[in-house]
Amino acid sequence: MFNKTTEDRSRVSGGGTKVSVLSSDLEITGTVTSAGSIEISGHVKGEVEAATVTLGGDGEILGKLRAGAADVMGRIEGEIAADTLTLRSSAQARIVSISQILVIESGASVEGRFNKPAPAKAKAEPAPAPPPPAQPPEGGIE
Repeated sequence: MFNKTTEDRSRVSGGGTKVSVLSSDLEITGTVTSAGSIEISGHVKGEVEAATVTLGGDGEILGKLRAGAADVMGRIEGEIAADTLTLRSSAQARIVSISQILVIESGASVEGRFNKPAPAKAKAEPAPAPPPPAQPPEGGIE
């Protein structure tokens, strides 16, 4: 009843994508990447990149975090680039952040700089080609 099988460790989120879980007894130095979701309850010193990252209340990231959506409940120091960044009430964050959407819950301990990405510049239309030079009449100039 209380034993985890290999199948239990690789959970599936509601959207059908796999979730990689880094448990609280795990310490990683280096780079962690996933095309799907990562839940971190352990400690990462380095870079984390995934579509969705959830940093649990006991989790810690020291370094860079890049994600489509980042949900932070634990401790993070470093840089964050995320489309959506949510700092929950238990979060402890010392960060430089670039995010389109930022949510900070009451009670979160936050220090840092928060920026919105620069708007995409519209592509300038190329200038029309100049008209071809006038050709003299076929018989020459009379």
